[in-house]
Amino acid sequence: MKQDLYDAFLLAAAQLHAGNEAGDGALLTAFSALAGDAGIGLVEEQGIPLFDCGDYDRKQAVEVEKGVLTVCPRSGCHFAEEDLLKLQTAAGLLRLSAERKRAVSAGADGQLSAQPAEIKEETRQLLRDVRDGMEKREFYAYYQPKVDIRTNALIGAEALVRWIRDGKMVMPGAFIPALEETGMICELDLYIFERVCADIRRWQDEGLTVSTISSNFSMRHLGNPDFTDTLITIANRYGVDYGHLEIELTETMNAEEERLLLETVRRLRGLGFRTALDDFGSGYSSLSLVKEIPVDVIKLDKSLLSAQHDFTTLRNNDKALMMHMVGLTKDMQMMSLAEGVETAEQKDFLKSIGCNYVQGFLFDRPLAPEVFRERLVSGGYKEMPTEKEAPAPAPKKEEKAAEGGFSGKLLLAEDNAINREITTGILEALGAEVDAAVDGKDALEHFMRSGVGEYAAILMDIQMPVMDGYQSSTAIRALERADAKTVPIIAITVDTYKETREQAEQSGMNGYVTKPLDLSRLSTLLEGLGKSAE
Repeated sequence: MKQDLYDAFLLAAAQLHAGNEAGDGALLTAFSALAGDAGIGLVEEQGIPLFDCGDYDRKQAVEVEKGVLTVCPRSGCHFAEEDLLKLQTAAGLLRLSAERKRAVSAGADGQLSAQPAEIKEETRQLLRDVRDGMEKREFYAYYQPKVDIRTNALIGAEALVRWIRDGKMVMPGAFIPALEETGMICELDLYIFERVCADIRRWQDEGLTVSTISSNFSMRHLGNPDFTDTLITIANRYGVDYGHLEIELTETMNAEEERLLLETVRRLRGLGFRTALDDFGSGYSSLSLVKEIPVDVIKLDKSLLSAQHDFTTLRNNDKALMMHMVGLTKDMQMMSLAEGVETAEQKDFLKSIGCNYVQGFLFDRPLAPEVFRERLVSGGYKEMPTEKEAPAPAPKKEEKAAEGGFSGKLLLAEDNAINREITTGILEALGAEVDAAVDGKDALEHFMRSGVGEYAAILMDIQMPVMDGYQSSTAIRALERADAKTVPIIAITVDTYKETREQAEQSGMNGYVTKPLDLSRLSTLLEGLGKSAE
């Protein structure tokens, strides 16, 4: 497989804006203009061609047929093999990089392709409009209040981007995906952060008390070594204390991103910024990430709450999961905030399990700056909708099976100690009794020592030392005992590629949950197992 370590979304952006041919030409023009004092060049180190850019922040405006394209280079390298050396231009090398990045993101095998994906003209026009909109200051920070669940006091807000163009509001879903695809999202994130700082400065100058305003940042910023310095520069420009600013970052998808996230959060907190991990519990968040990353606030994803306005429809399993997640934040001395709170019943439940803060339509939709200023003046929400009786206490373990929960005994095989500990806690919160094994061999030995029919199911991580999940499952199925052929074995896997599913099935596994742990799917599977065991 060709190896490629160059992050070349600048090429994708160029081609999105101006088309492949014009985009290539623009890059070559920018390359010539920036080379020299910026230290950009095609160099060779130990026989390996490299493309390097010495100055991350240098930009070069290049005229193209449909306007002006701004090119901002990034440092990186391209490992080129014999057949790739036939490519004569830097644009050619970069196209391969962009294509591989796009293919890997889509779940392909990572093979390089010299054929760029076709870009629709509508998308190119959208990016030109976004650029024009930023120059005309059409993008605004709207503020959704955050509320102390015990006192209804206003404790801050989340800044959300809104685009008002030609008198009409363009919702984020119409433009954010294209910006994420091209990396242009980073520029918009910083634009909104600056508007937040300007608003805070204005409110404080008016004598208003502002606690903490959070801003969302794409994970793409983690690849920028100057990210925190840029935040410092903007905050200092408006004289805003770092403690009034909360940086929201989402979950990571691999070990390298997790390392960068850890470094970034530590530095931000060391400087005095507040930090938050967004969308926890959405199905992609890593359980171990919560213990490894020292953030101030864990934001529970709104998908964890019932989609129905009648909160009584929320399953006991879902309630148990939320109870355990809130408990985790308390154990780690973090604050918990639930998003998407729309009813008094939801608020009452969250209050009963110890959630600290809430955010949602029950209190306010995202507000224009001048409207949010009025909330700062009032300081809270004294008149709330009539609250119904507090929800009944969570059912005890022995009651859950009768109400759609799970009360069987599970064997969990997980080599990562943090994941093992947290997963065990969640399973126990669902009503299960759990035996934990540290690898596939240990799981096999646990099963061999157990009584026939003792385990209702086995949750088996696939990638483990000594004996992996496939081997352990195969060995269990080969045992000469009645339940060896019938006990459900559920794979815990990072991916769901066809090859992974086929190998899991061949080794005798019955299903899978994704890792990082898909809490919703796990809850559904366990609920099904509980019904099967009746």
